Amino acid sequence: MLGVQNSAETYLETIEDLDSLKPCAHTNNILSALVSDIVEGNVSGEELRTSEIQRLRQLCGKAEFELEKKWAERIAESEEPEQKIREFPYYRNYIRLADLEYSTLLECCNRFEKSAVFVGGGALPMTAIIFAKHYGFDIDVIERDRTAVERSRKLLESLGIDIDVLETSAQTFNDYEEYHTVHVASMVGQSRDEELEVFQKIRSSLRSHTHIMARTVHGNRKLLYRPVSDNVRRMFSIEAERRPSSEIVNSAMVLSMY
Repeated sequence: MLGVQNSAETYLETIEDLDSLKPCAHTNNILSALVSDIVEGNVSGEELRTSEIQRLRQLCGKAEFELEKKWAERIAESEEPEQKIREFPYYRNYIRLADLEYSTLLECCNRFEKSAVFVGGGALPMTAIIFAKHYGFDIDVIERDRTAVERSRKLLESLGIDIDVLETSAQTFNDYEEYHTVHVASMVGQSRDEELEVFQKIRSSLRSHTHIMARTVHGNRKLLYRPVSDNVRRMFSIEAERRPSSEIVNSAMVLSMY
C-alpha cells in the first residue's frame, strides 16, 4: 500500500500485487508516482537487492509496453491523430529527451547526413517520429516484436509519416552501415549478454563516421532502466554524454569507433 512517503521496496510490492499491467487509472497513477519520486530523488532503491531491481525494471518495462500498445491503437483510430498523440501522458518528456539527444549529436558533429536507424521502436516509436518531423531525419525502425511492428505501422500510416518499420532483430540486421546515426533504445536486449551481442553487431557494420546514440541512465534512475554496460562503453569512443536535470529519465550518450 502506497503512502505519503514510499520506498522502492513499497513500489515493487505494490506493482507486483496489481492484477494487470495494462493501462488503467490505478496502474497509471502508481507508475507515474514511481517515476516522479525517482527523478525528484525521493526514492533511492538502496534497500533493494540486485534481483529486486531487475524485477522492478522488468515490471516497469512490461507496463510501458502495454501503455504504448494502447496509445498506438488509440492514436491510429482517432479522427485527429496529430492532436491525439499530443495527449500521450509522456509526450512532453519525449520532446525534451529528443531535444537532449539531438543537441548532443550536434556537439559531436555540426554537419551530418540526417539518416538514422532506430533499434527498438516499440508500438509507439515516439522518438523516431519526433526526429523525422522536428529535425528532418530519414528514418527506419527495426523491431522484433510482431505486435509492436503492426501497431506502429498503423500508427505511422494514420499520421502520414514516412518511416519504414522492419520486423527483424538487432542481431540479424545487416545494414547499419547505410545510416549516419544508429539510435539504440533503453535496455536493448533481454540480458547483458544480449546487449553485448547487439552492440558487437552494430560495431562490426559501422562506417568510420557513423555515430551511435545510446540511451543510458545514471543514479537512482537505474531503478527504471538498465544502464549501458562498461563492456559496451569500452568497445567505443565516448564522444559525449549528457545527463538530464529535469523529469527526463534517460541520459544521452554518443559513441563512435576509435
